[in-house]
Amino acid sequence: MKQSRLLIETLKRLLKHRGITYKQLAKDLKQSESNVKRIFSQRAFSLETLETMCDSAGVELLELARLSRREKEEELACFTKSQETALAADPKLFVLLYTLISGLDVEAISREFTFTKEECQKGVLKLDKLGLIQLGVNNAVRLRISKNIRWIDDGPLNTLYRADIKKEFLEASFSSRNEKMRFLNGRLSPSAVQSFSRRIDQLIAEFVELAELEKAVPVEETNNIWFLMAYRPWQFSLVGRYRRRGSRRSD
Repeated sequence: MKQSRLLIETLKRLLKHRGITYKQLAKDLKQSESNVKRIFSQRAFSLETLETMCDSAGVELLELARLSRREKEEELACFTKSQETALAADPKLFVLLYTLISGLDVEAISREFTFTKEECQKGVLKLDKLGLIQLGVNNAVRLRISKNIRWIDDGPLNTLYRADIKKEFLEASFSSRNEKMRFLNGRLSPSAVQSFSRRIDQLIAEFVELAELEKAVPVEETNNIWFLMAYRPWQFSLVGRYRRRGSRRSD
C-alpha cells in the first residue's frame, strides 16, 4: 500500500474510532459535507486540509504518520512458521538476516563477518525467496519485514535461542555509558496495565524510528544496540520463601 493511501486509511479509522462524522469535518473545514466525501473518495488532500482533519481527530500530523507506519509494520511484524524453520535450520542465514536488519549492506557483512561473498550472495537469494527481503540491482537489499519483528512464542527460533539470549543479554553489569537497566515493581489495575502497554508500543516505535534516522550516520560511528522490555505479574522466589503459610497472596 502506498504511503499516502496508508496515511489516509489510518486517518479514516481514527476518525471513526473517535466518532467524528463527515458532517463535523465539513464544519471544521468550512466546506460542504459532499465536498469532504469527495476529498476522501478521490484522496485529494491538501496539507492544510490534512492538518485540519488531524486537529478534529485530536492528533498531530507527525503522530498520524507514526500511527500509519506502525499499522504497516504490524502487517510484517511476525515471522511465519516456514520462515522461522528455515532460519533455525541455518545459523548463518539467521545471522545474515539480523546483520541486514541492523543496517549493514552485503559488502560490509562480507568485510566484517566470516562470510564469503559467495555465501552472502546465496544467503540473500534465499532470504529473498523466503519473502524476508527484496533483492535489487548490485545486491541492494530492501527489508520486507518490520525491524522489530516478533518471533513466534513457541516457534523454532524461541525454542532454539531464547534461553541463551536471555542468559547472555542479562549477564552484563549494565553500568557502561551505552547500557541501562532498571528493575521496578508496582501495583497496577488492568486498565493501568493497558495504558502502560500502549506507552511501551510508542517507545518501541520511537526506537525503530531513531534506528531508521541513524542510517545516515556512518556505521563505524554507531553501536548495534539491542533493546529488551518485559513486564508480568511475578514474585521473586526469595520473597516467597519468607511468606507465612496461609497468608493471602497480594503480589
